[in-house]
Amino acid sequence: MVRDALVPDSIVTPNGRVELLLLLGIEDVLRQRVLTAYESKQASSGRESSIVAELRNENPNLVTPIRSQEAWGVA
Repeated sequence: MVRDALVPDSIVTPNGRVELLLLLGIEDVLRQRVLTAYESKQASSGRESSIVAELRNENPNLVTPIRSQEAWGVA
């Protein structure tokens, strides 16, 4: 999960603080890189953040279109 780039700051409401997050889906190659960083204790050095930054360079908002059932061939 990553913060939504379009709303990067928390929103304070009468009911508390709200942060908008995006669920980030990644391909297996990047997943393995993140897991390797955690296993080698590099996670605290920000290795996973650099992978997210790499993805954000390709797609600044980390958003992909949602496919309809028709696009997937589901009736």
